[in-house]
Amino acid sequence: MPRGQLISAMDFDSFALAPDLSAVAWHQRINDEQPLPVVGTLAAQIGFEPRSPRTLPAGFQLVERGRLVDPTDQSTWVKATYSDGLECIFFLHGGPIISDNGIRSGVPEIKADLVEVAVAAPWVVARGNLRGERVLVLGKVPEQELLGMLRSAME
Repeated sequence: MPRGQLISAMDFDSFALAPDLSAVAWHQRINDEQPLPVVGTLAAQIGFEPRSPRTLPAGFQLVERGRLVDPTDQSTWVKATYSDGLECIFFLHGGPIISDNGIRSGVPEIKADLVEVAVAAPWVVARGNLRGERVLVLGKVPEQELLGMLRSAME
């Protein structure tokens, strides 16, 4: 692009230096996510004990957990959110693979350990079937950090 060329312009009808944001809904749960306790066991509430990574990228810590229901097979997932105060990493554990709730690549269903990684910069997503369980992790961190989280959760 040539130097000094205008690439964008905006017009404002109004501008407030200190707007009232009290009515703003910063996060709206659209997937019927139910909050879960951050500490303690969950098997009685969700039917399995969710895996948690023991290795996290520097500065990240667990900030919340929630229960989700997969709309395709009605199975339960636990979503753990880790943050460093700026960015978030989402670690989802879908529990044991039963019937056909695992990742499939053609036919028949894959029974061995499998992790698929996709990058949509700056996001990285790793999902898979590991030790007969469903896992997914995504965040704006290097692929090796996410794979390390998966590895440590399954040990």
